[in-house]
Amino acid sequence: MKLDSRLAEFIGSSGDGHLGPRVYEITVVGGFSDLHFILVHVPELIKKLFPKIKIHLFKARTRNCFVCKFYIKDIMLKLSEYVPVGQKDKNSTKIPNVISEDPKLLKRCICGLIDTDGGIYSHHKRSAQIEYSCRSPSLQKSVKEGLFKLGFNPACSGKSLFLFNKDVHKYFAEIGSSNLKHNMKYTFWAKKHRVMRTYEIIPRLYSYISKMSHYSHERSRILAESVKFIIQKNI
Repeated sequence: MKLDSRLAEFIGSSGDGHLGPRVYEITVVGGFSDLHFILVHVPELIKKLFPKIKIHLFKARTRNCFVCKFYIKDIMLKLSEYVPVGQKDKNSTKIPNVISEDPKLLKRCICGLIDTDGGIYSHHKRSAQIEYSCRSPSLQKSVKEGLFKLGFNPACSGKSLFLFNKDVHKYFAEIGSSNLKHNMKYTFWAKKHRVMRTYEIIPRLYSYISKMSHYSHERSRILAESVKFIIQKNI
């Protein structure tokens, strides 16, 4: 399997879930505010990488989150060349050397990691920060080293890694995001100097996804419609 920018991003995105050794599953999970990312972007990325596989999209029963999952032994074994099999907090996960040594691949992998396990939040009244949460010390260290290589100045506290102010602008200019929620929040902050809250962003995301004329996965439309009642109830 050729390691290109799309695969590097997917390897980063799969950091939010895990590669399951028993049933050969690959899982990516996101909350309601990740509606577009989980139901639209991730399935499209998977289809471009692995056109023949069947994707399972569903809402978790016990949590307000969506799951994108697929099962295939051959692909999982190929991905295990780059990502350790098992949950990320139970092994020595890190960004693969072949990715960290290539700035282009490193940017896409970090993009995938922060799109799933990170976000943009208020720092002070008019400033913002990117926070990346990770339960694996080795992966957090790997991401920190990767950001240093790319000219950023990350700071760590506990299980979180942070980028502040100028680095937030630099991040979106040089790395960017495939998560519509992150892009909306950054654009709003850059103009208004205030970070949108979750209750503000979810209706905007639903409005965007409900107007889409094309889905790479029909199940995305069904799940998006199922969120309508929940959004209306909480507005």
